[in-house]
Amino acid sequence: MKIGFDAKRIFNNQTGLGNYSRGVVKSLVTQFPENEYHLYSPGICIYPEYLLDQTEVFRHGPTTTFHKKFPSIWRSRALVKDLEAQGIELYHGLSNELPVGIEKTGIKSVVTIHDLIFLHYPNLYPFFDRKVYQKKFAAAVNLANIVIATSEHTKADIIKAYDCNPAQVKVVYQDCDAAFAQRFSQEELAALKRKYGLTRDYVLSVGTLEQRKNHLNLLKAFVKSDLHDIDLVLVGKKGDAYTALEKYIKENSLEARIKFIHELPFQELPKMYQAAKVFAYISRYEGFGIPILEALHAQLPVLASNSSSLPEVGGTAVYYVEPDSIQEISFGLNQLIYNQTKREELLCAIPTQLQLFESAKLGKQLMEIYQSLIV
Repeated sequence: MKIGFDAKRIFNNQTGLGNYSRGVVKSLVTQFPENEYHLYSPGICIYPEYLLDQTEVFRHGPTTTFHKKFPSIWRSRALVKDLEAQGIELYHGLSNELPVGIEKTGIKSVVTIHDLIFLHYPNLYPFFDRKVYQKKFAAAVNLANIVIATSEHTKADIIKAYDCNPAQVKVVYQDCDAAFAQRFSQEELAALKRKYGLTRDYVLSVGTLEQRKNHLNLLKAFVKSDLHDIDLVLVGKKGDAYTALEKYIKENSLEARIKFIHELPFQELPKMYQAAKVFAYISRYEGFGIPILEALHAQLPVLASNSSSLPEVGGTAVYYVEPDSIQEISFGLNQLIYNQTKREELLCAIPTQLQLFESAKLGKQLMEIYQSLIV
């Protein structure tokens, strides 16, 4: 098959959708090299060599002067002509959208819908952005031959929001980067802690500092837990919750015990997980929740909210709490830090849970979906 992919995130996004997109294509190229893989991206900011040394992988961008000047128009409205010219048989929109007019070409289409956060939390998005998302997501779901949801929870959201045929929506989980399973020496972990001034054991939380991620309740529970020998490290860019977090820290004189790291190189993130005592992810809503998977690969006890897709990702390897209960979060922190029996119970469940997210298995599931469309 000649398979095309929306590769904008592959070459321009270091986290989230970029990691997902790179993981999908890498898995398929590795397992099914008999196919041709065509990556369509309006530009390359990072990962310029990504997979391009593979003979079966090709990268395409805008070719006309107009489309080079206005690459978003090429990607959304002119791309279908290039897909036809290059004989693409199937196109996978890896990040919630498909190019306009693909349904008229005879090219089979698949789209991955990662979450519907903009419908659940519209106040978090500017009015114009929200309207654009509503239009793009609806068009993609309605026009795609198959919709990929990254969790059963997201599948249910898609069916409810767009009233589509449940048989059209397939769940294929995602994996995280293999770097999170790498084991580091105590010397390497100690060096990382020295670099960031981490002198004690710490609870780690990873994610943009936005209200949906619920860091403020984590902070309040941290204070209530009275963990005198433990610090809290929050890794993530500043978002709409940062001001309130900073205010709470100052009001409670927590400056010495709370560490913000807004810019952490990707290669240091697996070490940051492994050096932690506990990972906490109390988000109110996630389409998947990949930081939980990263923490499980790092063999770390995880405390997570019992909402949205997170119980799917964590299974029995995670300790769950109600995200709006400071009492539950506080109790959970104490359990995972000081109750060695509970820690070991969760750690023992990790290998079985991670089997659900093996890259080779997920790549095979995707290829079976592709093949079902090309008959």
